[in-house]
Amino acid sequence: METPRIPPQDVVLDCPMCGMPIRAELYSLVDVGLEPELKGRFLRGRVNVARCANCGSEGIIAAPLMYHDPEKELLLVFIPPESQMNDQEQQQLIGRLTNLIMSYLPPEQRKGYLLVPKVVLSYQTLIETVLQAEGVTPEMMAAQRKRMEMVERLWQARASEEELAALIAELDDQLDFEFFATLGAYIESNRQDGYEDRVRALEELREELLEKSTYGRKLAAQMLTGPAGPVNICAASFRP
Repeated sequence: METPRIPPQDVVLDCPMCGMPIRAELYSLVDVGLEPELKGRFLRGRVNVARCANCGSEGIIAAPLMYHDPEKELLLVFIPPESQMNDQEQQQLIGRLTNLIMSYLPPEQRKGYLLVPKVVLSYQTLIETVLQAEGVTPEMMAAQRKRMEMVERLWQARASEEELAALIAELDDQLDFEFFATLGAYIESNRQDGYEDRVRALEELREELLEKSTYGRKLAAQMLTGPAGPVNICAASFRP
């Protein structure tokens, strides 16, 4: 029997920045039991994202989304305020999506958690709830956010050589293995999403950090002379 799939809806939106039309894929249901490959995209914040080809602006589409992971017995619902759905409409939507899940689950997998989906108040909370179910603690998430904030600060400073050098010196003791792993994972995420210009700029930034930060110089030396061979930090994954 062929595994069912819940296809996204093709939508056309007006860019809030420049007004040009944007074509995007819109998921109402992400079921990682049916499509495990969607979990990685979802956790990278790449589900229900619209990007304007004209001005480059990008953002999460304000639309209801249900997330289902049968292995974790997790059923989450996010209904953004922008959808302007009243309580009855929200309950009808939740009921319709839950019934859809029930329709393709075998009877032995139709468990009680499906009757009490957890409603979350933001897209970020939706992602964080899934991460916690995966064993990522709030402390780990806070540390990861701090590393990404450093990446963003360095990204913004790269236009000025003096400003970038000063910022690297300021953050030097925090540019450790975990930071370079986060940066490497971020580069790979952008590569998977097809943002090649941004990937090249981020790789140039990484080269600067390898050259000018204390840990970066150690890491660069290991890549060249390490007994186990070169270290591939491009594909380094997130280590909480």
